[in-house]
Amino acid sequence: PHGKLRVTMSDVGQGDALAIDLPDGQLMLVDGGGFVGSPVDPGERVLLPMLRERRRKRADIVVLSHPHPDHFTGLVSTMAGIEVGELWDTGQGEAQGAGPIYAAFLALARERGAVVRGPSDLCGGERAIGGARIEVLAPCPSFDPDLNANDNSFVIRIAYGSRAVLLTGDAEAHEEAALLGDRPERLRADLL
Repeated sequence: PHGKLRVTMSDVGQGDALAIDLPDGQLMLVDGGGFVGSPVDPGERVLLPMLRERRRKRADIVVLSHPHPDHFTGLVSTMAGIEVGELWDTGQGEAQGAGPIYAAFLALARERGAVVRGPSDLCGGERAIGGARIEVLAPCPSFDPDLNANDNSFVIRIAYGSRAVLLTGDAEAHEEAALLGDRPERLRADLL
């Protein structure tokens, strides 16, 4: 669709997987679900069929909210089957080691030419992307190495017209308190 902001939440069993059609037609994928040790690949079973149905061969932006398997496992096969412009990654998985599936995911993104962007590239105010206003609210200016990956989740607000979506990954009490303490008006959203 053009001129609309459409958010599709896919049933991947465990974790998150969202496809966000931006108003100018660009596509943003956020997380890909997954089960540790499961033979079920949510990328193969859910995300790639959905993208094929929509005739999508490219994701302009892929966001990994945080480096836990129930958020990145399905992205490995999804990214292998489509072109990716940018990968947004908090950097915590690479810095602290999030395991071989995560390492393969990051290596695949780089191998396929995706520009990898972290909080230092993305924080610092609202940006016009794809016809929407997108603001990375956390972890800013970078992930906190003393916090777990959930409390270092990307928190992203996407607004179009008078409507807004707030994506919080698996933010827990620490990150929530920090967000509420720093300009809480930025958290207003129609969809959480």
